[in-house]
Amino acid sequence: MNVSIEELESSLDVVGEVFIDIKEACIEGYFKIETARLVEVKEIQRCIKLFVILKDLDKLTGRKLEVLVYYLLYGYNKKTKQTILKQMGITDSNLNNINCALRSIGVIHSVNYNQADNEVDIELLKFKEFIVDNKGKYILTKIE
Repeated sequence: MNVSIEELESSLDVVGEVFIDIKEACIEGYFKIETARLVEVKEIQRCIKLFVILKDLDKLTGRKLEVLVYYLLYGYNKKTKQTILKQMGITDSNLNNINCALRSIGVIHSVNYNQADNEVDIELLKFKEFIVDNKGKYILTKIE
């Protein structure tokens, strides 16, 4: 798929909204993203936002983003759910609604068709490991 320079610049503007301090260099379709290291939660938020853009998923904002950060930090389990309820000051019903929204977006999935048992999307987990857990200075990504 060929993209015009204007479309490419527009896409980079969107990515630039997520990575405020982005510096890009175009070399045969590759873009180098250099970024200062932030606290882990901020890095995970930026990772999620970039993943959502690249996968063309519904936008994640507010509580949905906060809850997903917890799941990426601590895994999807009862202890994490209790931490979320306590730290965010929400009810179990609110968390269930947020989890339902996260499932519909596609960033968490039910395990064995059980709505109460979920897991974070494996592709998002790998993306988080690559971007956040990798302590390198930059990543390379091909944009087609």
